[in-house]
Amino acid sequence: MLGIMAFYLVARFTDIAVRGVLGDAFKLNYIALTFWIENACFVAPFLLIGSPEARRNPARLFLAGIAVMLGGILLRLNGFLIAFDTGPGWSYFPSLPELLVTVGIFAEVLGYIIITRRFLCCLGKTRSWPTKTRRESGTMSKRITIDPITRIEGHLRIDVDIDNGRINKARSSGQMWRGVELYPAGPGSTRCLGDHPAYLRRMYHGSCHRLGACR
Repeated sequence: MLGIMAFYLVARFTDIAVRGVLGDAFKLNYIALTFWIENACFVAPFLLIGSPEARRNPARLFLAGIAVMLGGILLRLNGFLIAFDTGPGWSYFPSLPELLVTVGIFAEVLGYIIITRRFLCCLGKTRSWPTKTRRESGTMSKRITIDPITRIEGHLRIDVDIDNGRINKARSSGQMWRGVELYPAGPGSTRCLGDHPAYLRRMYHGSCHRLGACR
């Protein structure tokens, strides 16, 4: 990630210098101020997680992610609102319908999170517990369950059996029935080579699910 950030910063300032507007960044106005705050957010990860030791610190990783997110937000605001130049005699501010669309997008995501977390009984909590000791071999078994895994929809469950620090068995299972699970069963499984990625690509990356669908 840091390499990509470095490439972006070099490309950004090179573009500004080539267009001859680098001097505007040093003017005493709010546009220049937000520009430097935006780029400070992109520089912050180098200070927070610049070393391998720092990247193993969850708190530093979290702060670096927040900094990148804020930098991206300011990049959009600076380009399309704060520093947007509409020409002499014109000004721009989002209209009420535009604001409602933006608020609606955030409300939809927030509503989905609240509904799935609060009302769907299939979503559990992450658990880890020891199982019985196998006395004959003197080993200790432990099962770790992660439920849910909330990458996209939040209904994937992972169970991992660990013996003496080594993973012995791992299982994944879907905890929410959607109906599409019936399609690959029986003779229809061969059709999944072409059909399954077609209707999954709207939610996931369809091609990488092709083999899993047939299994």
